[in-house]
Amino acid sequence: MKIKALQTGLAALILPAMVQTASAEQEGRFYINPAVGYQTFDDDRNLDEAFTAIIGGEYVLTPKFGAEVTYMMSSPDIDDGNGDVDLDQYRLGALYYLPESGQWKPFLGAGLTHAEFDFDSSEHEETQLHLGGGARYSFSKDWSGRLEARAINSLDEEDWDALVSIGISYAFGGQEPKKAVYQEPAPVVVAAPVEKDSDGDGVMDSKDQCPTTPKGVQVDSKGCALDSDGDGVADYKDKCPGTPRGVAISQNGCPLDSDGDGVPDYQDKCPNSPQGAKVDSSGCELVVMKTESINLAVNFANNSDVVPQSSYREIQRVADFMNRYPKTTVVIEGHTDDRGNAGYNKRLSQRRADSVMQVLTSEFGVDASRAKAVGYGEEQPVADNNTAEGRQKNRRVIANIEHQVKQ
Repeated sequence: MKIKALQTGLAALILPAMVQTASAEQEGRFYINPAVGYQTFDDDRNLDEAFTAIIGGEYVLTPKFGAEVTYMMSSPDIDDGNGDVDLDQYRLGALYYLPESGQWKPFLGAGLTHAEFDFDSSEHEETQLHLGGGARYSFSKDWSGRLEARAINSLDEEDWDALVSIGISYAFGGQEPKKAVYQEPAPVVVAAPVEKDSDGDGVMDSKDQCPTTPKGVQVDSKGCALDSDGDGVADYKDKCPGTPRGVAISQNGCPLDSDGDGVPDYQDKCPNSPQGAKVDSSGCELVVMKTESINLAVNFANNSDVVPQSSYREIQRVADFMNRYPKTTVVIEGHTDDRGNAGYNKRLSQRRADSVMQVLTSEFGVDASRAKAVGYGEEQPVADNNTAEGRQKNRRVIANIEHQVKQ
């Protein structure tokens, strides 16, 4: 169903691992949440997507839990073009506040909704379950932005809808958190030095094993310049101070790069790359995917998805290319002009793409795992549908073949 993509994306609004860096929600705080949303509906409802006006109120019961009431109003069009529906939704729900991260305040939400569908000739009511989550971004103490996504399940019809929304929130009331009392730290008494430090590195001469260290250089407890990575090059001379232990290095402390490809030898899986070659992070020559597009002159009969024998030579061109490059994959695309119903055109283009793929795999031996068929209907025209010539160009079948090429 068209709703599945939005349902899967709900997880993107709920951050899986949060580090608590700010105070929790203030108990007793009120939020007013106006917003605008975009609602999609289950295919069985025969309704188009629609923008939704939203107004809601939220009350923070505890630092972890809140309650909310929400009213939503939209007017989705009916799929077949016969008018629209007035939809009113009244939601009562609960919120669970996740740990904050900086100015972000994520939350999970669930609730029950009473929905009223007002068609031109009939009315329909149902109870819905809302599940989802979102996050609030604080602009100031009282003002914040709110982003939310919900999956909506009709408990009466077993339909699944979805809603994403963005809005602004104003907060007031609540109990201010107690402020920590600052205590003046006890004064630090520094004993006067009693020994000499000739090179001024903080290590007295009696303990300094490197008494001529240059001024300003960080030293260890023995007065010698630090060598953090243990490569034998002091940090102040080391241009690559994080080199792993045991790695061969040059005089400046950086790992050797014998073939000069920018990847050090200890990480280079292809240490003899040609000079000037583009390489990936492992030092090997870059391999990219290239797409070859082949327009197939497949002449289908009107409203038919049967591939005529006369078009088999066109499909054999694709098979020959794929047999020559055994690691290639292909996407067979079906396209139509804009005459007729858009939904029917899309289904027809899918059937035609499936038929071409069937001939490619069954007649010419291309493995089915290397092929895919997609019908786009009238969604991707390449010419003007207002002319016969343009419509003919738009009625096409394309084979997009991907194969690896060394870059």
